[in-house]
Amino acid sequence: MLARRVGPDGKIVNSLVSTVPTTEVAPPTPLRPAGHEAVRRSGDLLSEDSVKAAVKAYLEGAGWSVTVAWGRNHGVDIEAHRGREHLYLEAKGEAGNPAQQANYFIGALGELVQRLRDPTAKYGLALPDNPQFRRLAERLPPLAHERLNLVVMFVDRQDKSTITLLQKD
Repeated sequence: MLARRVGPDGKIVNSLVSTVPTTEVAPPTPLRPAGHEAVRRSGDLLSEDSVKAAVKAYLEGAGWSVTVAWGRNHGVDIEAHRGREHLYLEAKGEAGNPAQQANYFIGALGELVQRLRDPTAKYGLALPDNPQFRRLAERLPPLAHERLNLVVMFVDRQDKSTITLLQKD
């Protein structure tokens, strides 16, 4: 009979424990690899509409006229105008796991690129302020910021209203 156990390197190891079969089977023990971020429950996540609401309030407070595509409506998530200034933002909420969240970020950038129409406008991302989204935004090369005239707004996860702008030199 084989037994499964966690080996010294954290991997599952099969080992022979007897040649006589037994009816006793231990349930598998869930493992989480070292350094792997836990999957978060959906109740702990900042939704896309919460991000949109916070950014809308922030921009309106700064004198912008703001239009928001709520829910799963197609088009620009947040469109803002103030005099001759134009700002187009793609908003994303948090995902349950890191890989999905990275995909959200990459998808948002792709959507921004597809919307590039006005050379005088600013384009940007509105994201929950968490370490992974910050790392992804900070890793964007300066040329990407320059070509997109990029603005990145982070919404505080706790109070869901404080906005921090990514400063890229």
